[in-house]
Amino acid sequence: MRLPPAVLALSLPLLLAACSRITPSPGSPQGPDPHPNPPQPPSALEQRRFGTLEPLGTPVAGNIAVFNSALTLREGRPLVLMVVQGPQDGTLNVLDARSNTVLETYTLEGGKNAWSSTVTPDGRVHIGAHDRLFTYDPTRRTVTAHGNPLGEGSIWAMTSDEQGRVYGGTFPGGKVFELDPDTGSVREIADLSNPAAPQSYVRSLTYRQGKLYAGTGTLPRIVEIELASGAQRSIELPPIEGLQGKAEFVYGLAARGKYLFAYVNTAPSPLLVYDLEDEAWEALQFNGHPGLDVSPEKNGKVYFLQGGKLQELDLATLEKRTLEAVSYSSSYRFGGWADLEDPSLPGESLLTVSYGGSMVALNPQAGARILPIRVQGSPAQIQSLVAGEDGQSLYMGGYLSSRATRYDVQSRSATLIPMEQAENIAVSGSDVFFGTYPKAHIFHYRANEPVATGSNPKKLFQVLEEQDRPYGMAANERYVVAGTLPTYGQLGGALSVFDRRSGSLKTYRNIIPGHSVISVVIKGDTVYASTTVNGGLGSTPTETEARVLRFDIASGQLLKQTTVDLPGAPDPIYIGNIRLGPDGLLWGVADGSVFALDPQTLELRRHRTLYPEISKFGLFRPMFVGFQGGVIYSNLGTKLTAIDHATLEFRKLADDVGLAALGPDGNLYFTHGPNEAQLWTIDVE
Repeated sequence: MRLPPAVLALSLPLLLAACSRITPSPGSPQGPDPHPNPPQPPSALEQRRFGTLEPLGTPVAGNIAVFNSALTLREGRPLVLMVVQGPQDGTLNVLDARSNTVLETYTLEGGKNAWSSTVTPDGRVHIGAHDRLFTYDPTRRTVTAHGNPLGEGSIWAMTSDEQGRVYGGTFPGGKVFELDPDTGSVREIADLSNPAAPQSYVRSLTYRQGKLYAGTGTLPRIVEIELASGAQRSIELPPIEGLQGKAEFVYGLAARGKYLFAYVNTAPSPLLVYDLEDEAWEALQFNGHPGLDVSPEKNGKVYFLQGGKLQELDLATLEKRTLEAVSYSSSYRFGGWADLEDPSLPGESLLTVSYGGSMVALNPQAGARILPIRVQGSPAQIQSLVAGEDGQSLYMGGYLSSRATRYDVQSRSATLIPMEQAENIAVSGSDVFFGTYPKAHIFHYRANEPVATGSNPKKLFQVLEEQDRPYGMAANERYVVAGTLPTYGQLGGALSVFDRRSGSLKTYRNIIPGHSVISVVIKGDTVYASTTVNGGLGSTPTETEARVLRFDIASGQLLKQTTVDLPGAPDPIYIGNIRLGPDGLLWGVADGSVFALDPQTLELRRHRTLYPEISKFGLFRPMFVGFQGGVIYSNLGTKLTAIDHATLEFRKLADDVGLAALGPDGNLYFTHGPNEAQLWTIDVE
């Protein structure tokens, strides 16, 4: 029934009034609540604005690192070849030995670290660079790339035979291959991997009369391989007098005459002599040999370095004579004999190169001559990254580098610092401490004073007890604390405390048996640390779960240790980094999770798994954890992430971030992607 318009006009206000008294059901899309909840302020993370990724260049620049050299001829004129390592590609330099000038340079794509080379009878030079193989022809002036011969990670050793066949040894599979340089064909001829070592090295290789001799690591032995039949014979090392710890590698091998010279790089760094005809070790041990090779035979004699002097060994009598006039404190990095046609260097000189890229002439009559550097440096891969405490500096170490960098975030300029490979860095005011590999040396750099070679930076101490890599570093006005990874093939890291006042050092190896210490924090006389179950490269873990510990410096006692059991997350094999947060809790990351522990009881107080897909992550290098304005920053699982401290809500900022730091300007600085020489930043507002 239709209502008349007059009735409708009278009824409508009553209807509306009645409707206004109806209570809406929960979630009903009605008008504004007459008693609304007050609006929530934005969280600390929501208040942050993050810029885009910006590249800043390569701050650890101009680095020259050369591991190997080769000597060949072009029209009778000697050429010295050396590869300067780079973050992705190596640079092959061909020098005229007589004029010490660079004639040619070639980019070895993917060949960033050239550890080995060999020269075949036709004068071609074959180079093992990282996992790639290259051939340089001095006549045609060409470089041929052969790719990755066996799909292995590195080519550590090379040699060749009188037919021009090339042989190489690899890591981590411990394989030996043969290359036909004319066809580029490759075949595997031996697998020397050891079931007791998950990562196996063929670290040295030499050839004599149809047989190869391969030196292995991290379980060292020598294997004789008969090329015609493939038959193998193991040559065990003799007892080494004065051996400090356990031998790691047969680091160098050279067949000269009827003898095999074997260099073991574990202290006392002996050069040993094996008679290949009698199949017996000679009663000779030349300690203090820096490697890496023995000279080619010359007039029935070979030459090697020992104690900073060139030594001459008669192959007929095995009598050694020290050439007092020839002093050189570094290594013989392969090379050979050549006449430089220089009256001040009469006859032939033994040519090699220095780690820093100089050509070196060792002349038995006139002494040693280190020639000016002619090769150009390359950026080094950033190996460590921390913020300073002066409001403007970042500090970076370089991989396989002779330099570190102090980077000014305001001017975006870099100051280079002489330094070995720094695995991690600690800062206390203007004092900067670099923990370096190998042999776990700790250097002190006074940032408020000029760089001075030999005195600033200066070596502060060395961690012994077979320790090699200081990944955990912390410092305050009283102590420097280092957490270390042991040497190759070993388990059992250490926690070391250096007292800056007294100069005393105490090292606690195996503070948790089978673990390595990779992250440390100092608070007063207490050290907090986290571990990884991994040991040195080539070792087999015996533990399954990483730990966090609390240690008292005064008593030298381990006060407490714990695993970190995160609900719904796998047991971590690696925990790092750990840091004391502004709330007083001990924060850390493991796999894809962030967590906080009570600093006294080490009980779990807070946690969240951000990236559940990440499991069994990490080997040695600790991740970054930093705090600013209610936000936690970390590159856990190599994902640069901002985490709200109150809610643990998070935002991923970038993937593939190996290193990161919160700069003194409040911005984020990090490495990103495959080129780890490149520094990046994200502005934070």
